[in-house]
Amino acid sequence: KIEEAKISLFKSLKYNNFFTKADQNLSMLLSYKNKSNYDHLQSMEKKLQNNDLKDTEKVYLHFGLAKSYEDRKDFSNAFIHLKSGNLLKSQNQVSQIVYFKKLSEDIKKFFLNLDYTKIKRHSDSGKHIFILGLPRSGTTLLEKIISSHSKVGSVSEINFIFNKINQNIIKDKEFDNKKCTKFLNYNLHEKYEKFLENFNIKDEFVIDKTLTNFWYLGFIKIFFPNSKIIHSYRNSKDNCLSIYKNLFLNNEKWIYDEEELAKYYLIYDDLMKFWNSFFDNQILNISYEDLINDNIRLTKKIIEYCNLNWEE
Repeated sequence: KIEEAKISLFKSLKYNNFFTKADQNLSMLLSYKNKSNYDHLQSMEKKLQNNDLKDTEKVYLHFGLAKSYEDRKDFSNAFIHLKSGNLLKSQNQVSQIVYFKKLSEDIKKFFLNLDYTKIKRHSDSGKHIFILGLPRSGTTLLEKIISSHSKVGSVSEINFIFNKINQNIIKDKEFDNKKCTKFLNYNLHEKYEKFLENFNIKDEFVIDKTLTNFWYLGFIKIFFPNSKIIHSYRNSKDNCLSIYKNLFLNNEKWIYDEEELAKYYLIYDDLMKFWNSFFDNQILNISYEDLINDNIRLTKKIIEYCNLNWEE
């Protein structure tokens, strides 16, 4: 109900002109190629000059204006606001890049030293489909395509597995080998199945689209050996720019800092190359660009990989 949403957002601004989140939401719904919406762009610019605005309120205006100017192909002004909004958003966030880099190296080292053939393989039904990757890489498109199948439901981004693994292998913000070894005998599969009961999914297959599961893909293969893992990836610059252009609930600094964003991307890319090498041909890697340009062929490939029958 897009038109009703616009009316409600404009109405909210009449009650509180500093409710700048409404401005940013409107910017996502309006096209500023249309001259009739230029008044809203100017109102955001004027509002930004108000000294009484808090930084948190300015963030929404900067992101809204960035979208507005991009619509008008004024990329210079768009990026000025994008940079300003991201700077304000990141200024109170603590960098975790060193932690992420070390965590990646520790995970790789752990699995390289693990005798995978002697690990207890937990039995599972094979009904789980894990879609993972970076934000803005095409994971939502993949989820919508697969969940349109009559036998597939989705719980989307529930973070259950990622959080449980974090709790059991990280100690004092460091990867703990002893905890990790002990964790391999944990009943994660049973706890996960119990948690999924809350969603009352009646479908035969269930999608979990927790993006950060890429960190712990090796553990997922131990606890859910018959699961299907689909990694969505995208041109690196397009992916990073798309992240930089969007506001997220996640307040980690790497999302809003150009240098950290590039470093995080390289850590992610390196770890995914490791997992693909470690689990040869067990991960389905789908390019977002290919999915857009060759939709039917790739959709059939994805459906076949998930052991589903084709539905037109």
